Amino acid sequence: MKILRKAAAATKAAASKAVLNANAPRYAPNRVGHQGGAAEPEWLDLRSALDVSSRKSNALPEPLRHHTKRATTVAFCSLSRLYLPKARIFAESLKRFHPDWEYHIIINDAWPEDEGIEIDDIDLVVPIRHLSIDRFHSWVFGMDAEELCCATRPYYFRDLMEAGYERVFFFDPDIEVFAPLDPLVDMLDSHSVLLTPHMDKPAHSDAEILYSEMSVLAHGVYNLGFLGARNDANGRAVIDFWKHRLTRYSLKEHARGLWTDQKWFNLVPVYFDGVHVLRHQGCNVASWNISGRPVTEREGRYFAGEDELLFFHFSGYDRGVPKRMFEVFRQFNPVLEELFALYQRKHKIASAATPISEPRWAFSQFDNGAPLPWSVRKFYRDTLDHRLMYREPFFAEADPSFYQHARHTGFDWIAAEYDPPGKLRRYF
Repeated sequence: MKILRKAAAATKAAASKAVLNANAPRYAPNRVGHQGGAAEPEWLDLRSALDVSSRKSNALPEPLRHHTKRATTVAFCSLSRLYLPKARIFAESLKRFHPDWEYHIIINDAWPEDEGIEIDDIDLVVPIRHLSIDRFHSWVFGMDAEELCCATRPYYFRDLMEAGYERVFFFDPDIEVFAPLDPLVDMLDSHSVLLTPHMDKPAHSDAEILYSEMSVLAHGVYNLGFLGARNDANGRAVIDFWKHRLTRYSLKEHARGLWTDQKWFNLVPVYFDGVHVLRHQGCNVASWNISGRPVTEREGRYFAGEDELLFFHFSGYDRGVPKRMFEVFRQFNPVLEELFALYQRKHKIASAATPISEPRWAFSQFDNGAPLPWSVRKFYRDTLDHRLMYREPFFAEADPSFYQHARHTGFDWIAAEYDPPGKLRRYF
């Protein structure tokens, strides 16, 4: 279904009030997607998602190689199919202000490439199997969906630089743009890398210390839901560092001081030149900084603190986290309530218009259908012998078979040993 813009009302900025309209079809909902009770389509098969037979070593991903570049600035996101409705909301909001930018998505999941799907405002879809990643099957097996979606970011970031884009921006799919992003472009004229901190002001209450500052210490100073880089020597060096670390360590393991890709960026401003920390109050506004950036509306434009709201991050939306945190910080006001009501409406329409976003992740199981819990992934990735011996861990009948090894070891024992109750895990 096509996403359309609603005509701007005279008294409201089109930027903040555009809504999704599901009345004009782009592709029929039943054409692509998995209907309950029906046989799964071939494209959703694990083997299809893992097929790298057509990939050329160290080459740009095939979809990007054949893509006609139409811009010098590109934005992209990395997601599973479940997050496609959010990516569509972001795409519509970005193109409203920057129709001259390109927007790409990496699908860390199965994808029906032969269906010829076109999605409004998304210029290119790149399935993960096209990324040039060594020992791809083993690499994917060792991570859950969140870890994997973070790990592929620097790979495609570097590919876009190699393709010749001058400015590259990464945005999480659960972000919406509310004003032109020209300040970010201007910043990249004088800096190589742009970062947004989770917070840029000291906490003033116990609630802020507990839910914001302590969480920042656990998850990273900078929020990697946004990253901007110029295609210069400094920018490429930062992305190469990020890529190297995430080749092995895009992990959600607080006990080891890691949280996916974010904790590594604590080191980036120290290691590299040309890194700029954005203090614009309207960039990456979210539950973790809302206490210092009250959202208001003036003459049809949204503001965060004294700066115009450029983009809002609805992180944790599906779990209701933002609204609960806004209430904790006593920042939930009619303006935020309106913001969330609009986003909820858009999300509902985009979800109905995107049946391909059905929730089963292609890499959530072995090829025989047995579930693949996080504890088994950790059992695999933490042992060098496992990674060297079992090159095809997804396949139960491989020789040798990691599935059979795990079964004989005992899935209950693995869960108790590698994901025990009471282990140090995400606190908030």
